[in-house]
Amino acid sequence: MIALMTSVFMVVPFFAAYNVANVGLAETDLPYVYFAGGLMSLFSAQVIGRLADRHGKKRLFTILAFISVAPLLAATHLPPAPLAHVLAVTVVFFVFVTGRFGPAMALVTGSVAPRLRGSFMSFSGAIQQLGSGMASLVAGLIIGCAADGSLTRYGWAGWCAVAATLVAIFLAKRIRIVPDGSGGPIESADLCGNG
Repeated sequence: MIALMTSVFMVVPFFAAYNVANVGLAETDLPYVYFAGGLMSLFSAQVIGRLADRHGKKRLFTILAFISVAPLLAATHLPPAPLAHVLAVTVVFFVFVTGRFGPAMALVTGSVAPRLRGSFMSFSGAIQQLGSGMASLVAGLIIGCAADGSLTRYGWAGWCAVAATLVAIFLAKRIRIVPDGSGGPIESADLCGNG
């Protein structure tokens, strides 16, 4: 979870500032950027969830994480561009970078015996907050500000996010799913009492 949160929070806290200062968007354009990305991720999350249930959470997380490298680098190395181009990059970023969280959370949740799941999820939430805070702090130390107000070294933060993504893939491969007592892995329906 720390690696996954690092891969997002090295980039996201400075996303708006970079798009205004370096890419050339007006601040009034930012709501469109977030609306387009959020709307598409709302729909894509449903598709990703079904694909994770059908093809396996670990497999889908790995695929999405590898794909997410491209939008991470595109978003952190974006040159001055029109709004339409930024919207396209943002939509792909939101779909794949945030799309990894569904399979990742299902994978992590399934690695714990049901009787320990409540305390584990509380601990996991704390770890997520720690990871996001540490990543934001490190990104703030990396990223600078030029005399003209543009951000410097945001691309470095993007590369750090890619490295964290690769670490998350490696660690996800080592997660073992805990059987639910019926001989099969715990599926999301079992967690809700629907299975």
